Amino acid sequence: MSGFVINPYALAAAAAATSNFAVEPFTADTGGGTQDITTTKLNGNPTACLVVMTHDTAGDGVVAHAGIMTGFASDAVSEYGVYGSSEDNVGTTDNHRGASTTQTVYFLDHNGTTRCAGDVSFITDGIRITWTTTPTAAFKGAVVLMELSDEWVGTTTGTGSQSVTSPGFQPDFMFTGYNYEPGTASDWNLHCFGMACEDSGVKQGSINYADDGNNATSDTWSRTSDDHISDYYNGSWSRTITSFDVNGFTISKSGNITQGHFCGKLKAGDAVEWESGTLSTVGNTTLSHTMTTSRLAIILAQNATSLETDTAGAVYAICVSDGTDTYTLCAFSEDAQATADTGGESANNFTLLTGTGGIQCEGAVTLGSEVVIGGTSGAAVHYVALILGES
Repeated sequence: MSGFVINPYALAAAAAATSNFAVEPFTADTGGGTQDITTTKLNGNPTACLVVMTHDTAGDGVVAHAGIMTGFASDAVSEYGVYGSSEDNVGTTDNHRGASTTQTVYFLDHNGTTRCAGDVSFITDGIRITWTTTPTAAFKGAVVLMELSDEWVGTTTGTGSQSVTSPGFQPDFMFTGYNYEPGTASDWNLHCFGMACEDSGVKQGSINYADDGNNATSDTWSRTSDDHISDYYNGSWSRTITSFDVNGFTISKSGNITQGHFCGKLKAGDAVEWESGTLSTVGNTTLSHTMTTSRLAIILAQNATSLETDTAGAVYAICVSDGTDTYTLCAFSEDAQATADTGGESANNFTLLTGTGGIQCEGAVTLGSEVVIGGTSGAAVHYVALILGES
């Protein structure tokens, strides 16, 4: 295009500008009490957050045992947290899972011992975690801070179609998390994280991690969906958002499980878009969008080369990035092993492990006029992504 010049200094200034979305990595405070996590990247004060964490204390390197924790909260002091864990190097698989409807941070280890738990409240420029169980180690995590016009946290249960009106507004996007049932259990490491948004109709997808417990030989699998906000057991435990409604959403449910949800409504001038595809095996993966500037990308990926299909070996990656800070929660549980082989990692870039704990894909994430995932993937595995920014 003749006469059109891109000013790199203008692009850099735009990338550094504040927005309504920020990612802040943190290390759990082993001193307990309260812990403030703040940012200088927001226009104002956050009204909602998403927290992701593993039991990794070193960062950027695979450690033994798989631990997955996700939680979300609204400034109406509504919270939901869910975890799953798998013990490494044992002859009989030893796994745990649990969920809390009162705490955002809720994390048990591979032995079922509470490693940390905390309530979230909102403060100037960030959040405050009040530790109800002091962290037993300096676990690595990240918080996604969001400044929204409205937000809601709640649960659904049962089967069939349900119209959920308790949000009281029409959501632009939502998250969901579950592990089959609230409370704690010691037979499976199940963890699902899903997302949905309004983007020329409802778009949704999820990653689903399963590691069967009390087995002499490990039985693990992944399931990636771009049709369901959660999906287990060949669709026998699936959840599908069928519409975003004036006062909430309608969800279709199979399998009687309890599931936590977060709904958000964007502020004027912000936008949300959905992207899905496969990671590139020949170079960087580019996620195109039509919004002016992307400010937050949440990317979910596993080892699945086919959608809506159980894939042997459980692999999990939840990557959150604002273009300045990036964090990925990683986990794997190898399939068909007489001695359990599980592990996890807290990475400061996009990182996807293989089913045996190797590196499938690794690279920086950049945002702006498009979202780019750096690195070449060892296989064309599927991803789903939620992108938020300025319209």
